[in-house]
Amino acid sequence: WDHAEQALTLYSGPFLDGEFDLPEFLSAREKLHGVFLRNIEQLGEFFRQNRQLPKAIALYQRGLEIDELAEEIYPKLMLVFQQLGRYAEGVSVYQRLQKVLKASVGIEPSQETEAIYRALTSPDVKQPQPVSAASLMPDGLSPELPDQPSIAVLPFTNLSNDPEQEYFSDGLTEDIITDLSHLPGLFVIARSSSFTYKGKSVTTKQVGEEMGVRYVLEGSVRKSSDQVRVTAQLIEAASGHHLWAKKYDRALKDVFALQDELTKEIVTALDVELVLGERGRHQRSRFTNPEAGEALYRGMAHFHEFNEPSHAQARKYFEQFTQLEPESILGYVWQAQLCQREVFLNWSEDRDLSIKNMGELVEKALKIDDRDPLALGYAGMHQLFLGNHDQCIAYGKRSVSEGPGMDFPYNMLGWFQIFNETPLEGIENLKRGLRLGPTVIAPRFAVLGTAYRNAGQLELAVSTLETTVKRFPAFNSGRVALASCYFLMGKDEEAKQEVAEILRRDPTYTIVRYTSPNLYRNKETMEKWAESLRKAGLPE
Repeated sequence: WDHAEQALTLYSGPFLDGEFDLPEFLSAREKLHGVFLRNIEQLGEFFRQNRQLPKAIALYQRGLEIDELAEEIYPKLMLVFQQLGRYAEGVSVYQRLQKVLKASVGIEPSQETEAIYRALTSPDVKQPQPVSAASLMPDGLSPELPDQPSIAVLPFTNLSNDPEQEYFSDGLTEDIITDLSHLPGLFVIARSSSFTYKGKSVTTKQVGEEMGVRYVLEGSVRKSSDQVRVTAQLIEAASGHHLWAKKYDRALKDVFALQDELTKEIVTALDVELVLGERGRHQRSRFTNPEAGEALYRGMAHFHEFNEPSHAQARKYFEQFTQLEPESILGYVWQAQLCQREVFLNWSEDRDLSIKNMGELVEKALKIDDRDPLALGYAGMHQLFLGNHDQCIAYGKRSVSEGPGMDFPYNMLGWFQIFNETPLEGIENLKRGLRLGPTVIAPRFAVLGTAYRNAGQLELAVSTLETTVKRFPAFNSGRVALASCYFLMGKDEEAKQEVAEILRRDPTYTIVRYTSPNLYRNKETMEKWAESLRKAGLPE
């Protein structure tokens, strides 16, 4: 394949094009051009099967640069964009083909290409809104008030004249959530749930009931030049009573000290007793460089856009932050999270290099603070990638111990325990994570359904996964787990129907793709699930 790739780089179009139009030249020219197109298709398929999707895109695009009429390349490129969730780009490829065919030969794209286009434009390919975990749980998950003080931090409103400053108010909110989550004795709703209220008009009573918390923090941010004004109100959710309200006017360079002051006010108001040393620890990696803060918050905004171009932008900003603040743990933790995402979403051309980089980043983070729950969680994920399950579980448990008020450690440990062949323990931790993040998107619920399946609780698994695919129809991973459950329960027809739907939505989905990477402690476990899908009709 390396030689094939090298050979394709040497071809720059029909040789002597427009020269010597003799029959013998035309024949050789067409033959060589046909070899080029066939190799584009074969090498592109190799890249797709081996999850090297950026390479496949570059290859197909080069093929179309050489020959815009190579109709067979367009649907393959559309499928890669569909696989990456880059639907608009896939639609653009279709529109380009439609225009080329109409201008050159006066025909429409093939039925196969039309089917891919319909899948790309289906209403359910849009990013679905998170939903209440309580509405999905088959065995109950009511958001009852926890014993300790509990709080949800709503997204602070951007009052700046420039709408582009939204990244700053969002970043400040997320930082406050993270700071509070690090404090023992405080129950803090995760960002993923709090931000579902962004831009919505809701009462604190509604938030309290839906999130299962006693208190709500809301506020606003006005940023101009080198000054920032932050207002904040701590409210008792049920009654709407304001415990305190305060306005902070600061120089931009002091905004991070402002966060510490605000956190201290909340801790005092809620009468949370900090363990000796925690009052200083929660100021983890504070910094005073406003340029660094800008880079951090811009990086966070791009990270949450959840697409490949924004992923690259987020990395640029986090690297800039680390250059400005090399002693802060934050830059290393965010970059480690980027590495994890690109490994799972195939956004890396070199998976092994991404895993290696992740290991180096978590090592640097833990040297700064070896008790940081986020750094510990990503260290566990790195060990899982390496196949070191004992170390993975140990890091996951330490993450939970250091961040009991965060959803992240429970979600990570629950996931680790699935691959460690202890799914019953994983289920309990995943459910704890769901309580701290009461609104969820598809992946977290599909993981819980998978844990039920692996634990042999097939009825609960099917109930969870059926609801998941109903609420998140474009999320194929949930369908894959559901198809295997159906087969294991002897519901062969339902399993085959689910696999057919998987392939309708993504014709490139295969057994090889499902089983890569195999992160289970016992590699035969993955083969068990793969065999059920194979018998249900999923191609190799």
